[in-house]
Amino acid sequence: MASPTRLVGNAAALIEARWPDNERRPLSVSDVRAPDIVWVARLGAAADPDPASVKPLYLRGADARPQTAGVLPRQ
Repeated sequence: MASPTRLVGNAAALIEARWPDNERRPLSVSDVRAPDIVWVARLGAAADPDPASVKPLYLRGADARPQTAGVLPRQ
């Protein structure tokens, strides 16, 4: 079972307004743009660094392409 949803940010109210009627409502909705730095520090201090390895989350593929113009030959 998923944990309760919390909506935060400048679009939180817009998302809540369009929340599906057949889904459990968000636990909280806040238009705060940034977290309280004191709480961020507390969470960081309380986190166990061993199982909390960093894993990037990419929402889309890379759009970088190899350069084709002005390519210099290898020496």
